Amino acid sequence: MEKKQNKGIFYLKLLGLVICFLPLSILLFLIDAAIKGLNWILRKEKKE
Repeated sequence: MEKKQNKGIFYLKLLGLVICFLPLSILLFLIDAAIKGLNWILRKEKKE
């Protein structure tokens, strides 16, 4: 019984970490996408 409870606490901590890092990873992904988008636009403008 005690092992099951410890596992539950472990999963709660893991879930907490995921919730903490999810916005950060989304933000990093958006920044990366924005940089790629800007680079693509700049390259397109240079060609014309």
